Order: sequence, then structure tokens, then C-alpha cells
Amino acid sequence: MVFKNYDIKADQHFALRQAASSDTHITITLGKNATADVKLAAETHAAQKINLQVDVVHTGDNSKSKIELAGVARDDSQINFQSSLKAATKIKNAEAKQDLRIMLLSPTAHGTAHPTQHITTPGIAASHSAAVYGANPEHLFALALLGIDSASAKNLLSSALLKV
Repeated sequence: MVFKNYDIKADQHFALRQAASSDTHITITLGKNATADVKLAAETHAAQKINLQVDVVHTGDNSKSKIELAGVARDDSQINFQSSLKAATKIKNAEAKQDLRIMLLSPTAHGTAHPTQHITTPGIAASHSAAVYGANPEHLFALALLGIDSASAKNLLSSALLKV
């Protein structure tokens, strides 16, 4: 398990784009006017299993975070995403977004996506989304009409999702 902690001070911007190949837990603390933009991507094969967790704590006014976790699970593999947002009780005008997406490219692949928010302060704009889905048959059909075989079509769809 890889653990990383980032303390983003006032008026700083933090960006992280990374492909993850092992279990990873990231904690980010945001001060006043600080921003964090994080995108992690993971692809699993065979019986591989990856757990990614990102926790963001807003401690300062006007802080902003955007967390994107994207994954593709093939064969008998598994991807688990967890993301949490927390806000200090007296901060103002913070914004927080979470987007977790996992594409399953095998009937035996598994994925879970759990975004959570622990916000009790009014005036915090927060949103989250999560999706675990198979390859869209209509997209595969359209690519087949262009002469692209099924395996190559799935590779194109997964590359688009995992772009970091």
C-alpha cells in the first residue's frame, strides 16, 4: 500500500495526474484559497486487484477540489475506488467535486466506486458521481461498422477513459 499526504497551504494550487498500479491512499488537506485537481487512472488484468482511496479535507475558505478516478477492469480483475470529502465546520465558499468511473471489460471483472461526503456547513458546493459499467454495445457496434474488431474497440474505449 502506498500512502501519500499533501498539505496544500493558502493560495497554492496542487495538481496530480498519475497511473496507479498498486494500492494507493492519498490524503489532501486544503487551506484558504487552495485548490487541488487530481486524476488517477488504473487498469487491471488477470486476477489483479487494486484499491484507490483519495480523502480531501477542506480547512480554509474558498478552497476547491476536483477528484477524478478512472479505471478499467479486464479478465477476473477487480478495482475498488473510495473517495471522501470533508469540510471544516466554519469555512465558507468551498467547492468540491468527485467523479469515479470504472469500466468492466469482462463478465467476470468487478468494480466498486464509493464517493462519500461529510459536510455539515452551509455554503459548501459539493457534488459526486459514481459509475460501474460494461462497454457500451452501441459504441462497440459503431466501431465495428468502421472495421474495428471487438478487442481493438475495447482498447480504444478504455484508452479514452484512462487518459491522464
